[in-house]
Amino acid sequence: MAEPLENLALRMENDPFFLACPLRLFAQSKGFDDSQLASWLGCSMQNLLPLRLCRAPAADSSRFLKDIGRIAATYHVGEAKLADAVRRGQAIWQLRQGQAGGAGMLRAARDADADREDKQ
Repeated sequence: MAEPLENLALRMENDPFFLACPLRLFAQSKGFDDSQLASWLGCSMQNLLPLRLCRAPAADSSRFLKDIGRIAATYHVGEAKLADAVRRGQAIWQLRQGQAGGAGMLRAARDADADREDKQ
């Protein structure tokens, strides 16, 4: 039964609604494979699969930590590590979306005096 769920989790890696997406991006940023990710999170490989199929808490939600706590308790994952992984993965997702669309790009702040000096 795991194979259909594994296939589903793989498809969800590109959908930020599911934890599969931020967890994949986090793992890639750390150079982790699945077993290293499970070890870092403090969970079994068996729990990693259903964990990936959970709905990801909204990054800007006031309930983020409460949702992370519930997920961590259900799947026997380190709460702080899960929060770190999800936050990093969501940040990577947001940055990539900004780069892909061009909108939302961050710009460096400049002093008004420096702008005037450049124009002279």
